[in-house]
Parts: sequence; structure tokens; C-alpha cells
Amino acid sequence: MDTSTIISTVVPLATLVGGWSVGRRGLSRQTIDLLQIQVDVLTRNKAAVDTQVTELQSKVNILESMVTQKAEVAEVKEIVTRIAEKVGA
Repeated sequence: MDTSTIISTVVPLATLVGGWSVGRRGLSRQTIDLLQIQVDVLTRNKAAVDTQVTELQSKVNILESMVTQKAEVAEVKEIVTRIAEKVGA
């Protein structure tokens, strides 16, 4: 094989390999960008969920307080009723 034949064979192969390599890097960059977008969306969604959980915890605390107050009122009402029965009212 002479030099010109080797060069005419190697140059297209080198171009092919180079193009494949650059294409792979571009595809990798696109994949990384898409994954970063997904991470950003998930981070925002998590923040929204955390806010909702905090709000729901506050509401649960309020409801627990109301249930406790209702039980205390029912207990006081029962005591008042017993006193009224003893007094004859």
C-alpha cells in the first residue's frame, strides 16, 4: 500500500470517529440538561408539598384543640346538669 491509499482510507475513518465522538458528547450534554430540568421541577414540587404539609399540620393542631375544648365543654355541661338535678332546678 502506498501513502496516498493509506491517507485516503485513514482520513474518512478519522472523520467518522471524530463525528461520532462529538455527536456522543452533544447527546450527553442534552441528557444532562434534561435531567437538570427534571431535578429543578422536582425541587419546586417538593417545596410546594412541604408548604402544604405545614399548612395541614397547622389545621390538624387547630382541630385537635377544638376537639379537646368540646370534650371539656361537654364535661362541664355534665357537671352543671348534675348540680342542677341536686339543687332541683
